[in-house]
Amino acid sequence: MILTKKDVHAAPYLRQPVKTLYEKSFPQEERIPWPLLWLNSCRRNIDLTAWLDGDVFCGFTASVTVEDLHFVLFLAISPQLQGKGYGSAILSALQEEYGTVELNVETLTETAPNY
Repeated sequence: MILTKKDVHAAPYLRQPVKTLYEKSFPQEERIPWPLLWLNSCRRNIDLTAWLDGDVFCGFTASVTVEDLHFVLFLAISPQLQGKGYGSAILSALQEEYGTVELNVETLTETAPNY
């Protein structure tokens, strides 16, 4: 596994895969509307990042950096790659780059539609 990160604004071909994964991974009531997330990610301290293993789209992160804190708003891994260590690898890469990384983790509920 060799992960690379790409700013979605700099790699427009990744916009649709990120948007699709975002909408499939998070219930509507937990999402920021896509146009708002997309526009805000143009700001200097807000990142919308696609993660790839070679040419394979693995997932994405949406995050905010304020001073020495990097807060992950959303992290999702492509369904066919879940359980293969990509989420942990992405968090490790973020920690290596930013030092302090914060995120909220939802309790797993087997009956949830997005389990």
